Amino acid sequence: MIRNVILHLNGELPMKADIESLPTAADAGLLCTNLRTLEGRKPISTEFLDSVFLIPYNVIRFIEVPRASIHASGLDEHVPPTAPELPAAAEAVPAGANVLVTPPPAVPRAEEEAEEELEHLEVDAELLRRIREA
Repeated sequence: MIRNVILHLNGELPMKADIESLPTAADAGLLCTNLRTLEGRKPISTEFLDSVFLIPYNVIRFIEVPRASIHASGLDEHVPPTAPELPAAAEAVPAGANVLVTPPPAVPRAEEEAEEELEHLEVDAELLRRIREA
């Protein structure tokens, strides 16, 4: 049993639930129990808390499975026990945060540098002749 999985539904607030196993591609929907709001209250749309819910995948945007829940359930054979190491440039990220840090985007070169690179190229007279004749 994987507890406290967060379901992000289309057009709805996220909900917490408990699931028996991780979803597979062969499933038609997500079978879950103990459906509740993030604050732990009974959702307005449910009648009984002890029901089993089958939520079709077309209403689920994504499923958030906390790392601690996977480890507590014993299904962590393919999940690393800790988050990947952050590079030294990510010193401002608080400890324990699960964050993927991507390198900063390349700074585009100034237009003058691009023009200088093009100045040393020679014009191919034969190519220009074929372009004019076409």
